[in-house]
Amino acid sequence: MVYRTQAEDTKIEAELIFFNLISNLSIETRIMQAHRASIQSQQIWWNLCKQDNNITNTQLKRK
Repeated sequence: MVYRTQAEDTKIEAELIFFNLISNLSIETRIMQAHRASIQSQQIWWNLCKQDNNITNTQLKRK
């Protein structure tokens, strides 16, 4: 079996460096980064829904 990177446009060497850097972070830092990414993805989703439906925050909450 041949190793494939997580993204098609990423080289194996770059991905290995990235994984090594992540593994050196403390668990607290990794949890905080995951939490931040979750909040950011929710904000992006919220903004896209508002934009696609051309509605306000209140209208989207009701919907």
